[in-house]
Amino acid sequence: MIESNLLNFKQLHPWADKLIAELDSPPAWICDVSVTKYQPDVAKIVRGYVYELEIVERPYDLEKFHVGCLWLRYMRREISWATLLHFIGNHLDAANGGWACEIPYEFLNIFEDGGYSVELEAQTRKIYLSKVDVKKHIIMARTNYFSYVKQKSTQQGDAPERFAPGDL
Repeated sequence: MIESNLLNFKQLHPWADKLIAELDSPPAWICDVSVTKYQPDVAKIVRGYVYELEIVERPYDLEKFHVGCLWLRYMRREISWATLLHFIGNHLDAANGGWACEIPYEFLNIFEDGGYSVELEAQTRKIYLSKVDVKKHIIMARTNYFSYVKQKSTQQGDAPERFAPGDL
C-alpha cells in the first residue's frame, strides 16, 4: 500500500501516532514513520523493518494486491488510465507473478494509438476487467486501506463511495 502510494503520511502519521501512544516502548521504525513525509523515505523505513523479519514466504498474490492498490488510486483520479496501465505493466514485469505484464502494456498501446479518448478508456477498461480478475484484489486493497483511514480523513476527500465496486 505504501509502495503503490495509496497510503501516504496523511494516513500513516495518525496510525503510527496511535501505535506510539499504545506501546510502552515503540520500535524506532514506527517513530520514524510518524514524522516522515517523503514517500520514498517512508517506504524505505518500512522495507527496512520488513526485511528484518524472518518471513519464510512472501504473502500470496502480493503483486495482485499491489495492482488493486494502484487501481484505487485510479478510481480516486490520482492517476490516469494510461498511467495505471503503465504502472501495472512495470510492476508485473518486475514481480514475475501470476499475471502477465504484456496485458496492461497491450491495452496501453491500444489506448495510446486511439488518442486517449474517454470512450476508448471506457471500452479498454471493460475489456481489461473481463480478461484480468482484478476486482477481488481491488476490494481487498479497499478493505485494507480503510483499516488505516479514520472516518475524519474519509470526510476530507477519500470518500468511500469513490471506491464502490460498481465503479469498475
